[in-house]
Amino acid sequence: MNETRSQLLVVPNQLDPYGLMLSESIQRFFDEYRKGVTDFSNFIPIFSRLLRNLPDPPVAVVWFYSALTFNTAKSTARDSSETLLAVKDLFQLLVSCTASSCSSKRIAVLAPVIYCLFDLIVEKKTSKEEAENLIDGVVSYISICCGQESEEDGSFLGFGPYFLDLARVWMVDKPGEDLKGFLPLVSHEICQGISTNGGVGYFAGIVMFEAFLLRLCLKFASRMSMVELQNELHGRAVQMIAGFRSCHFYDIFFRMLLHSVLPTTHLLGSADEVLLREVLYDAAIIPEYPFLKLQFGTERPAADLRAICLNWLFVADNGIRSFRESGNLSKAMSYINAFRNSCWPSQLINWIRNQSGFSERMSQPNISTPTALIEWLLVLEDQGVRVFDHLNSKFRASDIISKSGAEFLQPDGKNNSDVNFPNSVTNAMDEDPSDFDMVDLVATAAAQGTSITLTANGIENGRKRKDCMNDKGDMRIKFLRQHLHDSPLREKSLPFGLI
Repeated sequence: MNETRSQLLVVPNQLDPYGLMLSESIQRFFDEYRKGVTDFSNFIPIFSRLLRNLPDPPVAVVWFYSALTFNTAKSTARDSSETLLAVKDLFQLLVSCTASSCSSKRIAVLAPVIYCLFDLIVEKKTSKEEAENLIDGVVSYISICCGQESEEDGSFLGFGPYFLDLARVWMVDKPGEDLKGFLPLVSHEICQGISTNGGVGYFAGIVMFEAFLLRLCLKFASRMSMVELQNELHGRAVQMIAGFRSCHFYDIFFRMLLHSVLPTTHLLGSADEVLLREVLYDAAIIPEYPFLKLQFGTERPAADLRAICLNWLFVADNGIRSFRESGNLSKAMSYINAFRNSCWPSQLINWIRNQSGFSERMSQPNISTPTALIEWLLVLEDQGVRVFDHLNSKFRASDIISKSGAEFLQPDGKNNSDVNFPNSVTNAMDEDPSDFDMVDLVATAAAQGTSITLTANGIENGRKRKDCMNDKGDMRIKFLRQHLHDSPLREKSLPFGLI
């Protein structure tokens, strides 16, 4: 927070009737705290009366009032259990203050609860087991709010120019922290999407993701086997995603999965983070969530859904690449199958076909793998069809294709050499592992926009893969680089109405 006080506490205008009162109160709060004051009960009656007269109070007023009551209660807490009780009381206070507000606003206002609970866990002032009941209650409340009405994209948070200072009020005992400190379970990129007049739906999506991630992290404290834990995490993740039913949450969820490291350093070890990431990939890629299908054809801007779809495409590619590199080809193949069976690729293709500049004479889409579809999108972008709304998306897509092309290059840079693939994979299904490998490799070739030539009179003659092995038991495959729209593996165009 490098902004100066004069930038943050500007003189309010007539559209902000509580601005002057709020700005002076925030200034006084900091002055009193610097003097060592921890009891702010003299502030509380003023804001309590104000809230009683406002059926739908601004979030800024609610946050400042609740911060006063929480800081006062925390200063008198004698042990960790009383501090946790203060957080529970904070949750109940925020719920009661916004009972008449829209659902997204009721969710967005809960950000301080996640911050305070996270802080208690990190500071070891409460156990993870004790925190589970509270975060369960928060998640259940969010799900109830999401089920009552659709998202309100036109509503605003009503922070005015006080958002950063209100965050500092909550972090008053941690001077120097920036906004990321107040929203500890999302990235700086997500935080940068918040403006002083930002939409309530976006901020509610942030709170949903923080509650979602914190709930899963706390589950690692449970005493159960690794298999039981993974199944429990997967079930809870899918349940929460389906219950939240928010496009903003989906968007933030996918964008967070695109980061190389999740913001769980203070909660999990590296091994647990790997397990959590696998669970999140499974929950993001494999299930089909009915809520998203219902968004097709609604008044929601097509750009919103297209952005979510592109991020889902990038996540699917990340997941496939990650498990391929770790040798788990069975998991990678399950993601490829989920991608092919999903409604998202066809929906994305339909949107692209409706863009100005698109012609049916252009290359036809390949939906064999996420990489293949991404390359087709880049080809269209180069031909003048607007596919990517942001440069970041285009850079990410280009990086994916660059990496996929490099995977099969020799050290001297040539891409027409033989590549050995070990004939070893554990297949979770009852299929012949060698046949599973072959499907996997064909999908890889499609992703690269390549043709496949098998040495030793291989598959073209219908012979088994064991006849195509070298002395080491490895199959030799030659990849010849081609442009995607010239690939013999490209599929026919999907019908316009396919979902």
